[in-house]
Amino acid sequence: MNTPLVVDFLSVFLIGALVAVGELASRYKDDPVRAIVSLPAGVYIAVNGLASVGALALAHTFDWTFGASGGQIRVIQVMIAGFGAIALFRTSLFNVTVADQVIGVGPSVLLNVILTTADRAVDRGRALDRSKMVTEIMKGISFDKSADSIRLFCVGLMQNALPAEKDAIAQTISNLRDPLNNNVPDQIKSYIFGLSLLGLVGEKVLRDAIQRLRTTLSAVPGATDTTP
Repeated sequence: MNTPLVVDFLSVFLIGALVAVGELASRYKDDPVRAIVSLPAGVYIAVNGLASVGALALAHTFDWTFGASGGQIRVIQVMIAGFGAIALFRTSLFNVTVADQVIGVGPSVLLNVILTTADRAVDRGRALDRSKMVTEIMKGISFDKSADSIRLFCVGLMQNALPAEKDAIAQTISNLRDPLNNNVPDQIKSYIFGLSLLGLVGEKVLRDAIQRLRTTLSAVPGATDTTP
């Protein structure tokens, strides 16, 4: 394999891998770095990179120029294979109907199984970490007495929080205060509220914010629960 071809395949693999990193970072906002460096995430990233390599191999095999000419062909092939490989391989070649269920047949079947399994493993790993950190951070914090103060403080700390992110936290508080959830213990509500904040501010900011607010919150009658 000549050097330019090696460079093309290496480049397309890196592009595909970076696309996967971006996808994971967008889904696990509370701590994207920790999510990305996990073993399942490595599998997810590698599979995306290899899919891009496969797409470039197909482009060379079938001489897809995508309307380009001359020296532009290499660049266009690498860019389309790197950024468009997932769409290509996730597209079924044809569909078959089995027991009234439409099943796609093609590379997408295997690719989706691998990517979904890897992504679910990343999610489970993050769930364990989030469970441990939120119960530690929010322990002894009363949801009923402190939720509004904590929300305003944490949202105020973030300079670039999107309106949709702020609304999502407010909606979580509203849902937890719904009469249908009256039987949910106050401390459990506090944990759930903490999980919604993690997605916006992350672990370090939430931990620091709660630590700084504890003294003030404890001065409010009934604001904290000191039960071990």
